[in-house]
Amino acid sequence: MRTPLASGVVTAGAVLAAGRALGQARAAGVVAVGAGAVARSVVAEGIRLEREARVGEDAIAVSSRLSADLYALGNWAIDPDFARLILKELDARPALVVELGSGTSTALIGGVFADTESGRLITFDNSADFAAQTETRIADNDSAERVEVHVAPLREQTFGDTSVHWYDAEAIDAALPSEPIDLLIIDGPPSHSKWSRWPAIEVLWERLRPGGIALVDDGRRRSETATVRRWIRDHDDLRAFWIDNRKGAWRLEKHGPPPEPAAIRLERRLTRLVHPRPGGFGSWPVYR
Repeated sequence: MRTPLASGVVTAGAVLAAGRALGQARAAGVVAVGAGAVARSVVAEGIRLEREARVGEDAIAVSSRLSADLYALGNWAIDPDFARLILKELDARPALVVELGSGTSTALIGGVFADTESGRLITFDNSADFAAQTETRIADNDSAERVEVHVAPLREQTFGDTSVHWYDAEAIDAALPSEPIDLLIIDGPPSHSKWSRWPAIEVLWERLRPGGIALVDDGRRRSETATVRRWIRDHDDLRAFWIDNRKGAWRLEKHGPPPEPAAIRLERRLTRLVHPRPGGFGSWPVYR
């Protein structure tokens, strides 16, 4: 017959053993979580290094189009990888390019148009001083005949139910021709609020021809991510693709509403579940 003392010892031993087992399980879990975090960190670092290597390659490819003495890449200017995205779109020979935010990209596009003797660029800047600098740059590479630089000061305006400081919409409307836009580059205005660049699509999307493209720089910023997702939600004819370059970029295509069979719905759900903004080289679709 087991005494109360013996029963207590047995119970205590069982509790201790269970505690040790639980502790080992927790420790194993902690180790597994830690290992997973390390693995993710290693993968992320590998992707970052690949990205930086591509930036170096892109800088070499783009440098032939720009004078190193006159134009800087990176920091406030566009990075080489975004410049190369622009060059890729210019291969399609767009007739009209509209740019929000002037600078190195203006000189790059103007230089290509001067070389090919085709295409027209209309660029807008909120700063008169910066616009004047841009005009000097395009004069240096003999592309002034292909480029128009306009000053459109930031004004508080209301679009739908959203008030935001954005380029003077009347100045933009007055400067744009009746012909449709083939390529829209959104690299301005400076980000001063969550929706600083949101009006670009609200104002100019209807002017973009069917099949036209919009490129958005600084895509890694939360404000740009929120802006693009709002555009996706509000425009059925907009398809968005994430470009995993240094600053992050978005490529928007104007198409009719895409079909939604079961396979597309499943792909959309899995894409958002696994990773709404994947890393690594490629152009990744982002669905509603």
